[in-house]
Amino acid sequence: MNVILNGYHLYMLTDANSHYDLPLYPRLHPASRHDAVSFVVSSVEFSQRFNLGMVDKFLLDAAHDAGPIYDLLLHQNIEPFIDLNVRGKKNTETNCDIQNFWY
Repeated sequence: MNVILNGYHLYMLTDANSHYDLPLYPRLHPASRHDAVSFVVSSVEFSQRFNLGMVDKFLLDAAHDAGPIYDLLLHQNIEPFIDLNVRGKKNTETNCDIQNFWY
């Protein structure tokens, strides 16, 4: 029996610097879409529709550790803070003082 399931996932841009972690832009995307692609779509839509203030930093998980994501954020004058994907092929050296306790 062939079953086709259609679904969605919620991608949420949140003001993590506010007292209440206010949701700024909730967006449903097809479940088959990768989080990195959902981020690009959501961030571009958000910047086109809202000018509530300046966004100068983004905190993202390892699914967003890709060159084009860094390029997009730097082009928008936004500082990326992205968890490194340990399955990635690159060896990244940083001068960061954050200790890596998990790997």
